[in-house]
Amino acid sequence: MAEYETKQYLSVYLGTQSFGVPTTTIRDVLRALPVTPVPCAPGHIAGISNLRGRIVTVIDLFSRIHEERKQDETPEMQMNVVVESRGELYALLVDRVGDVLALDPAEMEPPPLTLREAWRDLCTGVNKREGELMALLDLQKVVHPEDQ
Repeated sequence: MAEYETKQYLSVYLGTQSFGVPTTTIRDVLRALPVTPVPCAPGHIAGISNLRGRIVTVIDLFSRIHEERKQDETPEMQMNVVVESRGELYALLVDRVGDVLALDPAEMEPPPLTLREAWRDLCTGVNKREGELMALLDLQKVVHPEDQ
């Protein structure tokens, strides 16, 4: 891909904050999946689910970025963005899904130092769109924290 070509991201939301997930990694977008908790799993792992015969690890993205959610802030119907990494499927649990956006790499900036450290660690950059700052997720860091 040439440097000047746009890259596509699916916008997802945690509360009012938007994040971009690279569309090249997305396999599906689904309503809530039935989740089976996994004993002794890290706090950001909501559990596992069966998706058409494949076991999917469900990651609570809100917990993964070390946010503390108030009891009344959890949306009634969350969404799952199913992504693939290293041959495995992961469902990112998000509050809602937005649009697919074509972003010009020239308009992407490195994560600013003022961005919360947890966000900086999980992002490849940021993009300013229509008065909001979209953090662009580094999927490998999100689903493989052990590599950090």
